[in-house]
Amino acid sequence: KQWNIVIETYQKGGDGVVLSPQALYRLSKSLAFRGDVRAELGQKKKLESSLLGAVDDYKKAIEIGSSPETQIKLGTVYSALGRYAEAEEKFSGIIAGNVGNEVRARAYN
Repeated sequence: KQWNIVIETYQKGGDGVVLSPQALYRLSKSLAFRGDVRAELGQKKKLESSLLGAVDDYKKAIEIGSSPETQIKLGTVYSALGRYAEAEEKFSGIIAGNVGNEVRARAYN
């Protein structure tokens, strides 16, 4: 519930919240963190609705401030949903981007 409050506050841009680069970064991170929670819940309890919520959160986070780690997480959730072509696309994009051995290794673990 707290993630929802943070995300809704930033998205509305009201209540004195200034949408500075730092605020957008925080919004992206908050979306990714909420996506992590939804993905974990969806995988543990086999809840497709939670996995789909994670997909939405990760996509929004990537749209605001893409990071290789969020791309990998999105690919992992696609894989959990059986959407293997989309998962492969995310993982291949990370590898093609040559973002480093550590991130590349995580894409396939």
